[in-house]
Amino acid sequence: MMKRKAEVRAKRKLVKEANLIIDQLATFPEVKTYHNDGFQASIECKNVKNMDNHDLRWAFNLTKQNMKSMYQKSDWGWNDKEKKEEMFDNKGWYVIARNEQSIPIGMASFRFDIEERDAVVYCYEIQISQNVRGKGLGKYLMNILKLIAQK
Repeated sequence: MMKRKAEVRAKRKLVKEANLIIDQLATFPEVKTYHNDGFQASIECKNVKNMDNHDLRWAFNLTKQNMKSMYQKSDWGWNDKEKKEEMFDNKGWYVIARNEQSIPIGMASFRFDIEERDAVVYCYEIQISQNVRGKGLGKYLMNILKLIAQK
């Protein structure tokens, strides 16, 4: 029992420390640029607290555009207010891909959390703008989340 509590405390400490890191990609500078067959994107990672309202609204609108109809067909349904609360929570992080004009084109949202007594990177969304799908960007963002989790 004591050992379990100590393990949980240690994992909570890991989550807390992970949330204190300003630049989650500093350890992996090579992932900050994505190239695939003439397509290029810059990659950044920010905590919700450090994002501007424009990027937060863009992330919400992209998610709504891509997912609303699927949510409505499910038992969950779609609720703007609840989804914004989830997406704009200060515990959230975003890996954002931008095109050469610095326009956001894709994102992965995640949180550091404890899940069944394990410290995890919990992916909430991976959303890619329709006009850049099929270029491997979603897979690339997921691989970045895996790197962050392994760190």
